[in-house]
Amino acid sequence: MSSSEAIRIVSLCVVLAGVETLHGIARTVWLAPRVGKALAIKLSVVSGSLLAFAVCWLLVPGIGLHGPGRTWRWGWASRRSWPRSTCSSAAS
Repeated sequence: MSSSEAIRIVSLCVVLAGVETLHGIARTVWLAPRVGKALAIKLSVVSGSLLAFAVCWLLVPGIGLHGPGRTWRWGWASRRSWPRSTCSSAAS
């Protein structure tokens, strides 16, 4: 994996987090007062998934990870380098 790929992948994560944050704000401000919190959360699962899919559809091809094998290998390698969270260590 090159440093360019790593920067693009981190950028994708930041964009996804930003889009989902704005999505949550929009749900709270506009949707929840109209339909109620419970229904707004249920509806936002669908709209949030569509937003994430759209962002990935636009940005993942530019990263250069062609084919599912290379994408899975990068995901597995990056997952192994993450520090353990306090939640997972407390549960064991």
